[in-house]
Amino acid sequence: MSEKKLRSNHTPKAKWSYKEDQRLIEAIKKYGFIKWNEIAKIVGGSRNGKQCRERWRFALSPDINNSPWNAEEDALLIKLYEKYGNKWSTIARFLDGRSAIKVKNRLKTLTKNQSMDCDSNSNDESPKTTALQIQADPLKIYDTAFDFNTFDTSYEVFPDNLNIE
Repeated sequence: MSEKKLRSNHTPKAKWSYKEDQRLIEAIKKYGFIKWNEIAKIVGGSRNGKQCRERWRFALSPDINNSPWNAEEDALLIKLYEKYGNKWSTIARFLDGRSAIKVKNRLKTLTKNQSMDCDSNSNDESPKTTALQIQADPLKIYDTAFDFNTFDTSYEVFPDNLNIE
């Protein structure tokens, strides 16, 4: 066993199963928002109170928007990131129902997709750009909700036309 595991008192991370999610939802319906450690006992398995609270708050709550991101949200996210940096909770307040974690993950996806697109279309002499370097040219953004092998999901977004103030 590693020294970190010996010193650590937390439950190891593991992907939530459908059954665990259902037990968590049912426990909250039945008992409300009691102490999360009590909810964890009802959920069972190796989950602790903090894991149950975060799973509810960031993934299962009906207040969370789990629909695919659209072009307007992507453009707004990029503008807000330019203004607020990595203040994910602040940015999330402008994006209806999106959690701070979903906001951070979406920005990483956009940046990765744009960087890959730029890398494949440029020669070694031109500078690399990312989705965060908004220029006069339209920004190409990809919607990851679709199967890229089946659909052409690229579309043009003009973030300069968006006023967030």
